[in-house]
Amino acid sequence: MEEMVQNSETIEFGEVIQSLLDEQTPFPAPFWNYFSDITEIELQKLKSYWEEISDKRKTTLLQDLAGMMEYNFQVCFDDFAKFCIMDDAPSVREAAIRLLYEYDRRDLVPVMLDILENDADEMVQAAAGTMLGNYVYLGELEELPRKDKILIEETLLHVISESDSTLVQRRCLEALSFSSHEEIDPLILAAYETGERDWIASSIFAMGRSANPQWAPYIHRNLDHDDSDIQFEAIQAAGRMYLESALPLLLMLVEDVESLAQPIRMALAEALKNIGGEEGIQALNLLLKAAEDDEEADMIGSAIEYAAFTNTATVPDMFEFDGEDAEEAIDKVNGHSPLRDSSDSV
Repeated sequence: MEEMVQNSETIEFGEVIQSLLDEQTPFPAPFWNYFSDITEIELQKLKSYWEEISDKRKTTLLQDLAGMMEYNFQVCFDDFAKFCIMDDAPSVREAAIRLLYEYDRRDLVPVMLDILENDADEMVQAAAGTMLGNYVYLGELEELPRKDKILIEETLLHVISESDSTLVQRRCLEALSFSSHEEIDPLILAAYETGERDWIASSIFAMGRSANPQWAPYIHRNLDHDDSDIQFEAIQAAGRMYLESALPLLLMLVEDVESLAQPIRMALAEALKNIGGEEGIQALNLLLKAAEDDEEADMIGSAIEYAAFTNTATVPDMFEFDGEDAEEAIDKVNGHSPLRDSSDSV
């Protein structure tokens, strides 16, 4: 361990490594920052000790870093995550890919395609499928070379038809939902018509992403579904598509707010934030009163601010901005959106 603290440039990171190796003590949260924009020297030092760290410790670290990224937009763990996707442990590889979900540079396209088709673990394959959805979206925006877009879409379509894993197939369908490819809408409909819970949930998620108004009736009829996962996806889809036609049904759900689970309340807040209107803001206030914790209250409060700004409505007195202008407030709201992690749950 002495070599880790020989000079001032590495002494702090040496302490980080020592803490990682000390599995009897929780890894200090202040040390998470050291993995942001990690230098090549630090990464090489870490590699020397990486095999001595347990898979559980590595996975937990990566999960903690992903959580940090949800509220700190200045950190960047790309280089560390790219190192970890080559780990022997599936749980580490999966967590590393999740940490790269917003990565948009082309160098990982072939890596993710290879993992999707060849990794031995379905959870890792599913995570790769989800990440490839980001590239599909970039392709639709023409921010990715056409040859890359075609290759990604063809690979995702191939995996849907050939994979033995339903989870991997579903994640590939969800990834493709951004695409305007002619085969996608029939696949979404076929998934919905299976009548199988997981496929219905994935199809509704895909409908919301596609933003195609033809799916509105399917979303409407599932807003009060008995299955909470399907209901959650329908509410989220209504919000993503800014479906004003869904507002009466959403308002009816809020009337019985005390019976709603927290994930459903959060989904409703997200949907009402986007759809807006005076009635939507009133419903958001009812959701605020039912909030179980500060995190939920903050999220709903931000949703009220956003809805008020985008609908030129009056913001309740409890949400005075103290000089913060509309653009800054809306940026703040967008940063607190409770995104569905499409590698979990359904």
